[in-house]
Amino acid sequence: MGAPTPNATDSPAAGKAVPYPIRSLAWHKRVYLVWGKLRRFGLIHFRPGYVRRSLALRRGQCDHSGACCQLAFVCPRHGPLEHGEPGCTVYEKRPQNCRVFPIDERDLRDRDLVMPGHPCGFHFISEQQARAEAAEPGARIEV
Repeated sequence: MGAPTPNATDSPAAGKAVPYPIRSLAWHKRVYLVWGKLRRFGLIHFRPGYVRRSLALRRGQCDHSGACCQLAFVCPRHGPLEHGEPGCTVYEKRPQNCRVFPIDERDLRDRDLVMPGHPCGFHFISEQQARAEAAEPGARIEV
């Protein structure tokens, strides 16, 4: 059984994310996603400095597509919200690994395996671009 294909009513252009169930991925891609979960866990708990530096390069905002909730397994906290659309049922109290996702560009590649037709709302800039932003008059420097 293959991944569902988008149609006119479920396309990202129509404002809805198209689910690509984890079960439709090849086993080696699922293993890759499990490794990504373990990598993020290790970074959050054992390399917080790297996480802070990387998040300082992150731009954009969450578009609530739910793709990150389907990495390696479907999160049990991802379900229908009050208005009927799927989403995080504990968004305001979500765990740290959810709050900092994506940590770096590798996480965006993981996420794109699950939902390739709907780009993430986040992106990363280079350190050079971040220095240029910080040099602009009135710039806020995040630490």
